[in-house]
Order: sequence, then C-alpha cells, then structure tokens
Amino acid sequence: MPSNRRLTILALIAATCLSLGLAGCSSANSAETPNNQSQSAQNGDASAQFTDKAGIEQEYRESLDKLEFPAGYTPPETMDNLTADQYEKGFGDMRASFVWECAWKRDWLDTYGTNPDEAKKALQQLQTAKDMPYMQGNKVDDAMRQALQEQLDKAALGDPSAIQQDVEVNCPADWQ
Repeated sequence: MPSNRRLTILALIAATCLSLGLAGCSSANSAETPNNQSQSAQNGDASAQFTDKAGIEQEYRESLDKLEFPAGYTPPETMDNLTADQYEKGFGDMRASFVWECAWKRDWLDTYGTNPDEAKKALQQLQTAKDMPYMQGNKVDDAMRQALQEQLDKAALGDPSAIQQDVEVNCPADWQ
C-alpha cells in the first residue's frame, strides 16, 4: 500500500510539472501581432525591439543632436562597421553616448594641465554620464559605473592615469 501511495504522489507531481511546462510553452508570449511585434515587444520589452541599419543610423544622429560636445569637436556622422541586418533599438543612442564620453575624456586629457576652466567643464560633463540613459539599468553593469566614478575621482585629484587608460582601450582613433 505505501508503494501505491508513493507512485500516486509521484504521478501527481509529474503531471503538475508537465502541465506547468506546457503552460510555459504557450504561444501567448510569442504570438505574432498584426504589426509583426511579439507580445513582449508590445509590453515595452526593449530587448525585443529591433530596427535596420538605416533606423539605427537615424537613432545615432538624433542622439548626437541632443548631446553637447567639447568646442571644436565634431563627432563621426555615421556609425562605421555596421554589417548586420538588424540592431536592437537603443544601440545608436548608446554609441552616440560613448562617442560623447570619449570626446569629453580626451578634452579633459588635453586640458587638465593647461586650461583648468576647460578641464573643469569636461569633468562636469562627464559627471552627468551617470544620469544618462546609456548608464542606466541593464545597459551597463555596476562594474562599469564604478569604473567611471573611479576615473572621475582620480581626475578630480589631477591624476590622468585612469582616464588615459580608458581612452586608450575604449575610444577608437576615428572618434577623435
């Protein structure tokens, strides 16, 4: 008798797991809608929203237009090396923001020893990065936000080493 009861319990557990597993495979979350977006995209899941090369280039240019750059700096008009057919929305904004960050870091490196007012302005601009969309949520991790803060803290003390290293590693020459 105890073995029949044990088998019944195991059968109920298996049936429950199977039911839950099949419910997870439901097409409710993956059904295509009339405008060809998944349900998760309609519900605001940005990771499910994509655009083509022209769309991401437009997003990049629009983002550049919203950003202030150092005097005399002209950001790249287009994004180089775009070879994919689709890009996640937000990628153009993120690229423009990184171009912006690199421009201000280079500006600080060029001025911290010779033009204190311009260097101060560069650091003030870089301080705003923490509140910009490209530094929020899951777009970058905490380690990246912390690294930026450490760079800015060192720069505020007149130490260029952290910003210099970041520029050398993460700022392509064609963004100059």
